Amino acid sequence: MSEATNTAAEGSAIFRSLATGIWALSLKEHVSSIKLPYPAAAQLALDRLVLHCAARQEQYPSSVPELVAWCAERSASEWPFPVGPNMALPAARLVDEATRMRTRTCAELAVDDGAPILDAQADSVMNDLGTEPIGVGKREFLIDHVVIDRSGHRRMLATEPLSAQRFKGLKYLYGPPPDAWVVEGRVHQCSTCGLLALPTNHKQARTAWCEAETCPRDTPLSTSYDASNVQVLRTPLRLLVALPGRTERIALRTLRAAGFLVRPVGAVLGNYLVSGRGEPDRRMRVYDRMQPGPLAERALVDRVSLVVVPEQLLTTQAGYRDGFDAALPPGADVRLVSATDIATAAHAG
Repeated sequence: MSEATNTAAEGSAIFRSLATGIWALSLKEHVSSIKLPYPAAAQLALDRLVLHCAARQEQYPSSVPELVAWCAERSASEWPFPVGPNMALPAARLVDEATRMRTRTCAELAVDDGAPILDAQADSVMNDLGTEPIGVGKREFLIDHVVIDRSGHRRMLATEPLSAQRFKGLKYLYGPPPDAWVVEGRVHQCSTCGLLALPTNHKQARTAWCEAETCPRDTPLSTSYDASNVQVLRTPLRLLVALPGRTERIALRTLRAAGFLVRPVGAVLGNYLVSGRGEPDRRMRVYDRMQPGPLAERALVDRVSLVVVPEQLLTTQAGYRDGFDAALPPGADVRLVSATDIATAAHAG
């Protein structure tokens, strides 16, 4: 391994440690208002950064709150160490500069014992649901119900008995809204992605920022709830199941309209086999992830050859396609396509 490669690997490891620390902080409270005691992962990330910087006589943060500020002020290309392109795009941040909220990049990179936290937790739930029709129905319920309030639950009981039955079996996947998303006692949903959102102010219910991060700002919020009356889907399921769920439906409709047969395949929900029109069968999965390098690694784990993402990621995230392709091993039969172009890609084989 060359010195440059070794340095990039070390820098990427520190960056991932920072992501894990910020993720741990975000589980406790809003990262801009953290209090002692700090999670061990956050203190470890600080210590690791301090050691790196001190050995090179470079400036370093002196506390966990200052570390959070550094994560908001610095993109991946602005740290005192190189972050490998397979880890994060140059503009990626672990904390949003304006809202001081943990970013999706942070969540995607956070690990526990070397395994991505989001993937491990979401995979565990999907494995439990199984791939039989009842499991498919439960997954669809999770995609459609990020937030459930008491009135919505009563409505299910009265008019949607199947949904009520599914919620009864899935209630353990919901919990109180995270403190960071509660603004003056209320929780808001983005009208574009359906995930949690922050309002511009309490009098004007418009989106200032949302979990997807890529949705239009200053648009009317979908719904506002009394925080004491709602249950919210767990974060890994919001980000890895509910968020790509809408794009997945677009991709499936596009393929079926083009004459392809699409059916679930494998032991985990979300993988599909695309066949028909005289083309070779292809395994497909829909994702919505901010960082293309780790996405490429995940696609190899999922053993898919068609990786579908929202068109917006390809058009607004500079270097996304190149970052994805560069992270694949030579000769890998994996293609990155948008949901609207999936039929063309499947036809091309």
